[in-house]
Amino acid sequence: MLEAVQTLAPEIYPFVHSVYSSESTLLWGDKSIQSSEGVQQGDPLGPLLFCLAIHHYGTQLSSEFCVMYLDDITLGGSPEAVQHDLEIIESMEDIGLSLNNQKSEIICNDPTTRGTILVSLPGARVVDPLEACLLGSPLGNEDSVSVALKVKLAALEVMGSRLEHIPAHDAILLLRNSFAIPKLLYTLRTSPSFLSPVLNSFDETLRLIVGRITNIRFTVGDPAWTQATLPIKQGGLGIRSAVQLAPSAFLASAAASSELIQNILPARLQSQPIPSYDSALCIWSQDLDHPPPSGPAACIQKNWDACKVEKTADSLLENAPDDVARARLLAVSARGSGAWLQALPISSVGLRMDDNTIRIAVGLRLGSTLCRPHICQHCGAEVDHLASHGLSCKRSEGRHHRHSAINDIIHRALSSARIPSRLEPSGLHRSDGKRPDGVTMVPWKCGKPLVWDATCPDTFASSYRALSTSCAGAVAAAAEERKLAKYANLDQGHSFTPVAIETLGVIGPKSLVFIRDLGHRIQQRTGEVRSLMYLLQRLSVAIQRGNSASVMGSIGASSA
Repeated sequence: MLEAVQTLAPEIYPFVHSVYSSESTLLWGDKSIQSSEGVQQGDPLGPLLFCLAIHHYGTQLSSEFCVMYLDDITLGGSPEAVQHDLEIIESMEDIGLSLNNQKSEIICNDPTTRGTILVSLPGARVVDPLEACLLGSPLGNEDSVSVALKVKLAALEVMGSRLEHIPAHDAILLLRNSFAIPKLLYTLRTSPSFLSPVLNSFDETLRLIVGRITNIRFTVGDPAWTQATLPIKQGGLGIRSAVQLAPSAFLASAAASSELIQNILPARLQSQPIPSYDSALCIWSQDLDHPPPSGPAACIQKNWDACKVEKTADSLLENAPDDVARARLLAVSARGSGAWLQALPISSVGLRMDDNTIRIAVGLRLGSTLCRPHICQHCGAEVDHLASHGLSCKRSEGRHHRHSAINDIIHRALSSARIPSRLEPSGLHRSDGKRPDGVTMVPWKCGKPLVWDATCPDTFASSYRALSTSCAGAVAAAAEERKLAKYANLDQGHSFTPVAIETLGVIGPKSLVFIRDLGHRIQQRTGEVRSLMYLLQRLSVAIQRGNSASVMGSIGASSA
């Protein structure tokens, strides 16, 4: 190993020599073991050192197809060439490596060729080409891809049945980040999965699982489910559709690996196009008037996927059945409105949401049915199936909770930035005689203490309908202007900023500037680079908790 490092990587030889030139002592209980062979387990350089040690043998392999990844070697070619290479691999015993026949696989249709290879590799497992995989990726035609996808589908069904028994916040986070598309993405990128009908079954199973977690009945072709499969930034839940994502994943992978493919393939095959590439491009181009990415941009999956996502989001907005749906779609696609979806369910920092909060938040975001039409127990107004009345009902329990929670988070955030502050200070009044929500006790900017006043206008309120349907954040921006007008006569020795966050999570432009500034100050004090993200998540979770209390409060015990 040291000779290989000295020859192939002389830059690191002094360091490697200092580590491996003499025996290492391994301690096990009261015994010691002298280690003088191979790399140490857990050594970050271990994979590199292993590859350098076997590089000499790899250069002697003559099979037409030869791929080596650490200790995984794939050979393809004539029986004579493969047998020759097997002899070279067996000679690795000279450096302490032996071939495990029981873990070896023979992929071949011809019985005569299989028998020839089995003579040189007794005990090897014969694999049907339809079930063959290379580094976890299915080989062969559409049928072989379907076989691999059915395994993924079965795993999703098992996990789906288990996720129903844990809190909804944990379940939706695990499904999005671990058990759904993340488990499938490698297969989508390395095989023509878009040709298999199993992907439709995967999406159908995913739809049923999300429905059970969120207590929402998604139907086939339901706009709410279509929205749910969009990324969080585009107003969805981030639980992506495998059917929509598959062509983009394959095309990006093909573009990124094209140079490597040319280096691996023999000369006679290097001019051949990547199998199924044209089919993927044809499926991707359907209903799109956008040219495909080219050059380095084609290697990034996001660039392919963004076109499909934008098309879907625009279609939902264009086909919105009414102004309420349009206002909702605009609001949930605004920056920061979905921060609660990315919050980890950690009780100690106040980010865990109960099942009702999650389900109501998802229902409000997707415009799904949350209740049966009824009469508000507080004001007697009619409440429709969307249950949005409680968000703006003047007698709702959740309104005061939202307001108090926002101010408490800002107060604590200022403390994290080592800026003392006081809530509802005396001696400061706005034009109507009411006190602001808070003031810093030391200068914030330009030698002036900061005064803030928070508000949470309802995106769905009929009085704001013209604003909410015009552009995202218009309701919050108008609320900021109203706050500024009320504090126009504030003592010039103070600096005032409004904090306006809509019920769907959209933050006003002036409020966002303040929150970003506060997040950066916390980062400077604590060194935590994600301070701003955590602050946005705490505010977003507080809004959803207040929304949940407002919606449940309007239902009452008799209507629940």
